[in-house]
Amino acid sequence: MADRRALPSLLSRRLRVWLALVLALAVLVFADTLYLVAVRILELVDLDVDSPGAATSLFFQAALLGHSVFGTLFVALVALFVALHLPKVWSRRGPRVVRTGIATLAVCLVLLGTGLFVLGEAASRQHRWVWWLHVVAALALPMLYVAHRRASVVVLRRTALRRFAQAVLAVTLALTCLL
Repeated sequence: MADRRALPSLLSRRLRVWLALVLALAVLVFADTLYLVAVRILELVDLDVDSPGAATSLFFQAALLGHSVFGTLFVALVALFVALHLPKVWSRRGPRVVRTGIATLAVCLVLLGTGLFVLGEAASRQHRWVWWLHVVAALALPMLYVAHRRASVVVLRRTALRRFAQAVLAVTLALTCLL
């Protein structure tokens, strides 16, 4: 087998732009998620329930709406990316690359379905398992994406992971400071 680094990437310039947009939205959704979870945790432990960040505040509601809108847009862009990318890689790359890519897309679709369900059912106790499925899928998504990139020709660099984490932290801090 040829050295993976010697093989060219199958991402066209247009697909690289789409991927950058998808990753930028991922940063925004992930940071927004961290903010929303932090507010909920603070409420669970009875810390500053009346603060501007409380779940009843306008800012929290805007963050929740933003999570829904940007999360839906994220999945739509992922689906478009896959529709353009999959035909090129289906027969040219190893089965592990294809499997991890399809698993990543499947988890995105689970996130969309569970997110819309939770939004429509207002996260009722009866359907709490759907919310937990949404959370587990959200945790699995970055791990699947990293597995996909590790199996692909263009190896994911640690600096890229570090930049992604720094961007998430910066956006999360910015959201927190907006309180």
